[in-house]
Amino acid sequence: MPGDAWQSAWVEVLPDFRNFNSRANREMSDTLGAAGTAGGVAAGRNMGGGIVGGIRGLGGPILGAFAALGIGALVGQAIGSGIRYGLDGVQLASDLSETRSAIEQVFGDASDSIQSFANTSVKKLGQTRQQALTAAQTFGVFGKAAGLTADPLSNFSTGLVTLSGDLASFYNTSADEAIQAIGAGLRGESEPLRRFGVLLDDATLKQRAMTLGIFDGTGSLTQQQRVLAAQAEILAQTSIAQGDFARTSGGLAGQQKILQASLEETKTKLGEALLPAFTDIVSYANEDLLPVLSEVMASVGPELAAAIEGSAPQIEDALTKLLETLPTLAKSS
Repeated sequence: MPGDAWQSAWVEVLPDFRNFNSRANREMSDTLGAAGTAGGVAAGRNMGGGIVGGIRGLGGPILGAFAALGIGALVGQAIGSGIRYGLDGVQLASDLSETRSAIEQVFGDASDSIQSFANTSVKKLGQTRQQALTAAQTFGVFGKAAGLTADPLSNFSTGLVTLSGDLASFYNTSADEAIQAIGAGLRGESEPLRRFGVLLDDATLKQRAMTLGIFDGTGSLTQQQRVLAAQAEILAQTSIAQGDFARTSGGLAGQQKILQASLEETKTKLGEALLPAFTDIVSYANEDLLPVLSEVMASVGPELAAAIEGSAPQIEDALTKLLETLPTLAKSS
């Protein structure tokens, strides 16, 4: 009988029938991951209906146990979400730490002013510290290539970061898009800035360079001259948008940007608190744990592989019998 085949297969796989439901659910969960609980519930219904008829009177408690497993799953999901939130925060904090190091390399003694600027970016620009510092780093590289240092370099960068927030507000787009467009303009690419009403060409840049007193009108612009001219021309052509974030930050769009940046900042601050502990854990794993595990696996690995290979035929036979009974189980449910 199909039912007998199922029972035979089940006895071969799990001879001990005690704690049936918990053990079955555990086996399924280990094999099928997130689908295990759902599979356990479905299997429980079918088993209660036809396979374990001898304990049919226990159907109520069994279903109650599976319902309890559902509550446990919800609790597990909540805990898992909290862990993921913390891990995301640690990653954000790690990224922020790396960016701060880069800021120190680019700006030197002026890095403190960049850090202070970024600390106010959430409310003033709707940008996280990471966004503001990354943008300042990008613009700082251009400014440094143009020969700027100290306060002029800091002002060059923070002025363009502020402009990116204003352009994003005025043109209802993201700060990242504005930052990328400004960076493209400093590199000599004019097309991305057209989205923000800025037209850059060689003649315009030369005229601006002459106005700045850094070009005599003959020959081509050097890279240094081009960067300084582009920055000045971008500022000149975006005057209508400048200050727009501050003017409109009380509106829904501005508040949404501030809220989004604030939420990410909250996660980052949690990560900053957890970062030292996680750094110690990773260092311990690299220096102490992994070498020991490598030695253990080197000695145990061959025996484990042999054991798995030896048990493969029995597992395959049990699964074959189980699959043969599934159509009958489906009809009986």
